[in-house]
Amino acid sequence: MLIETIDEAALSDLVQRFYARARQDALLGPVFERAIQDWPPHIATITSFWAQAMLGGDRYRGNAFAKHMGKGIEPQMFERWLTLWRQSVHEIFAEAAATRLIDRAELIGRSLHSGLLFARGPTWPDN
Repeated sequence: MLIETIDEAALSDLVQRFYARARQDALLGPVFERAIQDWPPHIATITSFWAQAMLGGDRYRGNAFAKHMGKGIEPQMFERWLTLWRQSVHEIFAEAAATRLIDRAELIGRSLHSGLLFARGPTWPDN
């Protein structure tokens, strides 16, 4: 049965499913493996990030943009990230909740993409 309501437990499940996929992905996996040395704290941090993004409050303390700088992220990786996120979301959540999570992920992805594109300068190809 798909979940109708977004809560922290469901977000934790989502984040774990997403990273299980992303770590095995040929495009994204190497970036995550280079960047993350200790996975349980990372999963907890990202769950806090998504809980704050979807539920409000001040669960996440950090600078998501700064965390992504210098990690070897290329423009084409954003669509792949969103594809894996969408797959994970649709495994867990009913349509209304899934739409909210995907819409927020697309907004966050566009923001990160634009910020990293700007930070790298005009030589980074836009797709």
